[in-house]
Amino acid sequence: SGLLLTAGRDGRARIWDASAGGAEAMHSLEGHLLPLTFACFDRHGGVVATTSEDCTACVWDVATGALLLALAPLHKRMVTCACFSPSGRQLVTGSDDMEARVWDLVGDVEAPGECVHTLGWESGAITD
Repeated sequence: SGLLLTAGRDGRARIWDASAGGAEAMHSLEGHLLPLTFACFDRHGGVVATTSEDCTACVWDVATGALLLALAPLHKRMVTCACFSPSGRQLVTGSDDMEARVWDLVGDVEAPGECVHTLGWESGAITD
């Protein structure tokens, strides 16, 4: 698709169009209060997740740059990573608090944006 995604220390992610050989900023995704730690596309390229030192994760629409979901700050320390499920209907976030959380993005089990599982690690932060 020619799209690129960057995560900034300024708390913003940017979606870039690199399809014409250059790189032109399409959207600046602003919703975190502290620096970003991670950003990724879903497998279809239509949605982006961002994580931050502010203990939160957000989900964004790639086409419009609109914030779709600001996930509750349930992690106790910075969120370090995220990964969409193969269907794109869930998101898993990992944190320095030694927990991974599974979020329902579309309302299959709970309301959209609700945490449906917490996976505890015995030691060490979750980084990927």
